[in-house]
Amino acid sequence: MPNSSVSVSANNLVTVNDGASGIATFTLSPLAATLSNANKLAAGSYQLGTSGTVTENSGNFSNTITVVGAHQVNTKALTASTSGGVSKTYDGTTSISGASLNFSGKETNDRVTVSASGSFATKNASAAANQNFYLGTLAL
Repeated sequence: MPNSSVSVSANNLVTVNDGASGIATFTLSPLAATLSNANKLAAGSYQLGTSGTVTENSGNFSNTITVVGAHQVNTKALTASTSGGVSKTYDGTTSISGASLNFSGKETNDRVTVSASGSFATKNASAAANQNFYLGTLAL
């Protein structure tokens, strides 16, 4: 039909206009959705379907909506950085403690925890030794 149209709003409400004054509406959503701690769709692949009530005002529409499609949510990268000024009192070892990590790219209310082990590049006391350290074995 020449004046038929489909639109999707920001909240996933789909409106189908048949071009002859008939309109059908439904909400498009991922089926069996899993939410993150931030109450957002968790990373993964989801089949799409309808949720809620299908409304229509024309004999051109049936009460059956078939949705074919999938939605992929990818993981989001986090960037870790140290803060708080790592320092060390000379004790003859390369051990490190007191390093703080900050994350950028985290979603509000997401819970991110990290543990790590690390060491200074040398056990010798010097200004350079306090600046060069290694943090490895990071686990999120």
